[in-house]
Amino acid sequence: MQKTAPNPDVDAIYLAVGRAMSSWARLETYLCLCFSVCISPDKPLIGYKAFWAVLSFQGKLKLASAAIEQNVKDKPELYREWRRIREALKKKAANRNKLAHGCVMTLGVQTATGIKQEAYLFPYLGHNAGQAIADNYHEVERLKLSDINDIEKGNLTGQKRMLEFIRKAWPDDVEIEGSSVTFSLKQKPNR
Repeated sequence: MQKTAPNPDVDAIYLAVGRAMSSWARLETYLCLCFSVCISPDKPLIGYKAFWAVLSFQGKLKLASAAIEQNVKDKPELYREWRRIREALKKKAANRNKLAHGCVMTLGVQTATGIKQEAYLFPYLGHNAGQAIADNYHEVERLKLSDINDIEKGNLTGQKRMLEFIRKAWPDDVEIEGSSVTFSLKQKPNR
């Protein structure tokens, strides 16, 4: 019987999933901040509570988008930029779901020297994962470490776009230092 060598990529995939999910969480937080400053600038906790009461990201995005679009409707460039960001967030949400609902597994691949374990994240396989992979090996979606790292990079790019949007939309009401955003409470009451 041939020995199966351990695969160090398993831990790397778990780490990459954690980083990618954290970068997604920051995108959601930026969206929450935008929503909060639009609907309740003097009492941001009202906006935070309302935003996080919505369970699905699709619902959060619709809620925030309605408020943001209303807030920037008289600024066509910002309005168009928000629409582009919104569409990008929809695509990023699909990747987030793959990570959140995925399962890290290894597959044994026969080589001349034995069985080499290859690690992947398999999205959406559920409790019949092993059988699904065995029956449809070449058709089952799987993410390599580099795919997961690319998702994180996309989220980081999304964060930069969100920060730039926030900076333009509320230039007198926001302080940005690194990836930290603070809205001042000196908001105009007509928002």
